[in-house]
Amino acid sequence: MESAEGAGEVQNGHSDPSNGCLCIGQALQNRDQMRANVINEIMSTERHYIKHLKDICEVPWSDHRDSSAQNQNSCHHCNQKYYYISSCYILSMITDCNQSFDYRYVAAALAVMRNVTQQINERKRRLENIDKIAQWQASVLDWEGDDILHRSSELIYTGEMSWIYQPYGRSQQRVFFLFDHQLVLCKKDLIRRDILYYKGRIDMDRYTVRDAIDGRDDDFNVSVKNAFKLHNRDSEEIHIFLAKKPEEKIRWLRAFHEERRMVQEDEKIGFEISEYQKRQAAMTVRKVAKQKVSVLSQSCSPLK
Repeated sequence: MESAEGAGEVQNGHSDPSNGCLCIGQALQNRDQMRANVINEIMSTERHYIKHLKDICEVPWSDHRDSSAQNQNSCHHCNQKYYYISSCYILSMITDCNQSFDYRYVAAALAVMRNVTQQINERKRRLENIDKIAQWQASVLDWEGDDILHRSSELIYTGEMSWIYQPYGRSQQRVFFLFDHQLVLCKKDLIRRDILYYKGRIDMDRYTVRDAIDGRDDDFNVSVKNAFKLHNRDSEEIHIFLAKKPEEKIRWLRAFHEERRMVQEDEKIGFEISEYQKRQAAMTVRKVAKQKVSVLSQSCSPLK
């Protein structure tokens, strides 16, 4: 009959000197259970944190902007604090577990938290750009169609290029603004070069970017240099763009690549602008437009 002390030793996974048996099964089970408890604790912490972030994001953005400077500073540093505290939390659990569980799980957990923090910072930066984009749209005259923020939330690149749309068509000078999902075309005023007129947009989700070799182009039957094309995937429609310098062409090609990467990443993480934020931005557009009309009316009023 086993003594109580011997039974206690076997239960804790130690060898029993009375029978020379090494009972390691319970020790392995305890270690696996400890690992599972640690991972469950990490996941529980993550779920609570994500819930708090969701609650914060659902608060109207204007409320965030109208908050005190102290609250804004606290919000600015919350992600870094979270990552630091979470990392220390995991490391402390490693120490408590006497290095008994797999470090691969720790590395994976840290990678997840780092990714979450980066996504939160990126979302915050994108949301801060909403009003800037709305105000830019309000400054463009003769705007047609949906607001930019209906589909886009980031200005990726902008510049002037020559553009040919129809084969055998003449080259036109335009200012292009590449946002995620769309390329906006504008024309400068002949006298006031800082004034832009809306001339259309291209749905980037339907087009493929292709490089063009310097020389005679077969599609347009014109001589091109520093050029690239946009091909519609659903039709024969082609646009050709001519940059002023080779370096500018390279920057545009990189910008188009970045636009597709951003769109794919947004789809992966489910990033989108809420309907409330779109309505707030639309109100900003109308407010700025009314102010411009009021100033124009005053400047054109007859002298008394």
